[in-house]
Amino acid sequence: MSWAKNRTVQRFFIIGFCEAVKDGDTNRLARLAHNLRGVSLDLSVNRLATLALNLEEISRREDLTSAPALATQLEEEARQVEEYPSRNGM
Repeated sequence: MSWAKNRTVQRFFIIGFCEAVKDGDTNRLARLAHNLRGVSLDLSVNRLATLALNLEEISRREDLTSAPALATQLEEEARQVEEYPSRNGM
């Protein structure tokens, strides 16, 4: 997957996370987190994959207490991944 396509995919996930947390939809949140983890692992973006795994796990436990904080961390990490190519001459 290209970096440009990855940025689009990440934005899709971030929007979905925000909506699922707001709606309290643990199934959707777990599914999105699982899919983001897979995409992140494909690109060797390990920190993003770990955050996605954490979000998936709390969603499966149906305890969204820490979900907003994790979603914020995911968004920040996704932003850093998005900026990586331009910071590194790619």
